This record gives sequence, C-alpha cells and structure tokens, in this order.
Amino acid sequence: MQFTHSSRIKLIFFAIYFLLSIFFIEVLFSLFSPREIITRTFSENGITGFFPEKIAILSSEEFRIPIQINSEGYRKLTGQPGTYHTLLFGDSYGFGFGVEEKFVFSEYPNSGIQNLSHVNNSLSAIYFKLTQLKNPGKNIWIQVSDRDLQNHIQNRKFIQNFQIQTPFLYSFLGKQVFDTLDNSEFYRYLRDSKDILPFFKPGKEPHSGVLSKKELEILHSNSLQNQFLANEFPEESEEYLNKIHFFGKERNLQISWIYIPSKKAAISFQKEGKDSKICRESSILNSMEALCRKNRMRCLLLHRKFPLERLEDYYFIKDPHLTPEGHQFIKEILQKKNENSNQSKSKFKKTGNRKNLRN
Repeated sequence: MQFTHSSRIKLIFFAIYFLLSIFFIEVLFSLFSPREIITRTFSENGITGFFPEKIAILSSEEFRIPIQINSEGYRKLTGQPGTYHTLLFGDSYGFGFGVEEKFVFSEYPNSGIQNLSHVNNSLSAIYFKLTQLKNPGKNIWIQVSDRDLQNHIQNRKFIQNFQIQTPFLYSFLGKQVFDTLDNSEFYRYLRDSKDILPFFKPGKEPHSGVLSKKELEILHSNSLQNQFLANEFPEESEEYLNKIHFFGKERNLQISWIYIPSKKAAISFQKEGKDSKICRESSILNSMEALCRKNRMRCLLLHRKFPLERLEDYYFIKDPHLTPEGHQFIKEILQKKNENSNQSKSKFKKTGNRKNLRN
C-alpha cells in the first residue's frame, strides 16, 4: 500500500495531534490528582520498586510524614553510604511505613545496616534481589511477615523458577519509555491501577488532622489490622525459605531472619503460648522456626519478644504497622545483638592471637 504526499501529511498531523492530546490530558490529571505516583508496576530488580528521587507525603489518620526515595530506588534513610557491612531486605515493616526515617529500627549509631526494604515485598522478590547483588557482603538480615507470603502468591505470575518474567510492553518500549509511561497519571488511570497507598504530593495531602490515640480507638475498635494469614500455602513458604537458605550457603552469606507478627498474632502468642492460633496456622512462622532450629541460624522471632502490656504502644490503632515505640523496641534488640556479636569476634581474635604466640 502506497501513501500519497497528502495522506502522509495527514498521518503526521494525526500523530502530532494524538501525542499533544495525551500530553494535555496528562497535564490535567497531574494538576488535579493529589496522589504521588511513587511505586513502579514493574522493575527488573524485583517485580515492583520505587521511582528514584521521589518526594511524597505519607498521610493517614494516624501519621503524616515526608518520604524521600534515593537515587537507587529505596527510602532515603540516615545510614552513611560506604559504611555498610549488613544488608536488610524487608517489607513495609522494614521500610518504616508510618514513621519518620530516624525511627526505623535499622537506624541507630554505627548500625552498619543498608536498608533495602520495600512496601509490598515478597519472598520471591527478596530471593531474586539476592541473586542480583554484585558485592553483597557477608551479613544479610531478611525481615518477613505473614503478608510476604500472600504477596509472593500474587507475584507468582511474574516469576517462574525464580526468574522475572518481563511484561511485553516493557520489552517492546524499553526501560526509559516504559518508566515514563508508568510514571504518568493517564497510564495508571487506563490500567485502573492507581497507587492505593496513601502517598500524596507535598502540599496536596488531606487537610484533616492526625487523630489522637483515644479518637482512633473509638473509631476503629474492630480494625482489620488485627488479622493474620492462615496456613493456606505451607509448601510455598517452606520452599522459598529453604531456597534462600541454600543460596546463602552457596555464596557464603550469613543470613539472619526477623519475623514481625501482626498485633493480633503477638497478643495470641503472649496469652496462649505454643497452643495459640498463630503457632498452629501461620505457615511462614512454622517454616521459619523449623529452618532456624535445623540450621542453627540467627533468628529474631518477635512474637516471642513483644511484651503483652506494651503491644498497644507498639502498633498503630488502624494501620497494621509499627509505631516509633515498636521500632525502638526492635532497634534495642538489634543493638544488643550487634554488640554481642562484636564482643564474640573480639574474644575470638584475642584467643587466636594467644594461641599463635604460644606456638
């Protein structure tokens, strides 16, 4: 089929008109939408991720805090680059959802922890990210919750044999064009996948104030945050935990685990002990406990640690995440573990030096 000169001109004008229409629609969407698009729908290094160099306000009835994303696509925390000896992979608990940067449990003096946590993370994404590390170091902390297993089930369509399945549109358009499209309000509207997380553009967050604890208790006495996942996929959790463990052994990595339970799960265990529903039905917890016992790994299982009388202070009322007090509690435990580890290493070196002198 041959195009005449006039038909070519019409086609060019149509293309320009179409692109300009899309541009003006995007401008209108951006002007009137208070939401900040901060999460990708796909990234090569772990299914989803954050767009780099983003600033947003994370706002709800219980908190209103600024969120900064660094050039690598992770939350801009206070740790100093170049001083890390430990990597932390986690979900929204490790990310510090709802708390300021300085309160996140990985942030304490000389922690040496580089926090690579992401909202809506999953076990499959964590494993894939581990395989992509070029210089991972020898210490890895992996923070998980029951929600990670559910996110893994949702993300299975992207992963087969632990390999990311790249969407057609990403392959066809290329990374830069796809990211530009993915970062547009119009594209999210067409996909009906607008970010449901409460990230807002600075100055456009809701004007209603943060409610007091007493007000929240009245409004949300039956909050959904008290739920935890039942034992629907025990084989899935065991498979992925073992896969991560054996990968660590192959690479000579010291992998340690942090399990953060839901508020209801923590209350259940503290009141009922090993007979609690959480111990009977939490597939990821049961698999993790078995893995830790079998391989004598460092595991911080916080359903055993949280004191019952302080749980109301450690979790938000409506939101399922930890308050600054909850993060502080974990922070103190990690500091003690870090100090004990350093003391053990120091004693080992001294003992070794004495033996060498004797010989």
